[in-house]
Amino acid sequence: MKKFLIAGLFLSSTLCITQATAEENKFSLGLGSYALGLSSSDPTVPDLTFGGLALVANYEVTDLISVGGHFYSIDATEFFFSGTTLVELAYANTGYDALIKLGKNSGLGLTYFGGIGLYSETIEVSLPAFPAAGTASEDFSGTMFGAGIGHNWENVNLLLELYFRSTGDYEAGGTASVTAVTSSLNMSYRF
Repeated sequence: MKKFLIAGLFLSSTLCITQATAEENKFSLGLGSYALGLSSSDPTVPDLTFGGLALVANYEVTDLISVGGHFYSIDATEFFFSGTTLVELAYANTGYDALIKLGKNSGLGLTYFGGIGLYSETIEVSLPAFPAAGTASEDFSGTMFGAGIGHNWENVNLLLELYFRSTGDYEAGGTASVTAVTSSLNMSYRF
């Protein structure tokens, strides 16, 4: 939650600076859904699908270049049997990504782009039925690449994005390969 407050303060200060120096409708700020899917080539390791909300920001540097990112809080739940007992594992993931987008991503109408960027996140794992067990957490970071398509109206932007992540941190030296994909559907106010 602290990350979201810090991110909100940062974006608010950026907003004030941007409004004073930028042309009209170059900056957008909004909310979106954010999902992360992790899939392992090891059949004994379950796939995880995180879902939740993201704060979204974007700035159009030129007609063909923009920078943006997401501050997200997503979660997942995994169930498994330990003997005859059904056990629940709760995962909480908070993080951010920062992206450079190249393509038609400014002006009114259809937008489309390819993008590259970085991500950083912390995943916490807990046993809700056993709060005394505490939580374990681990940090993950890496690069990502992907694409997006959307539509800009005068004051509103709707955008669907799909990115593939580098997975070295997720694999953590294991022998199985991991696939990591994020998707987001965002609605932003342009100013």
